Amino acid sequence: MRQNCSRGQLAGSMLSPPKKEFEEQWVPYNGE
Repeated sequence: MRQNCSRGQLAGSMLSPPKKEFEEQWVPYNGE
């Protein structure tokens, strides 16, 4: 899952948004 959300991890490392928003943003990434 982390590999699929490698882009979200980069943005999260800088913005450090809530886990809920992260999961939601990761959902579309996983589909692709």
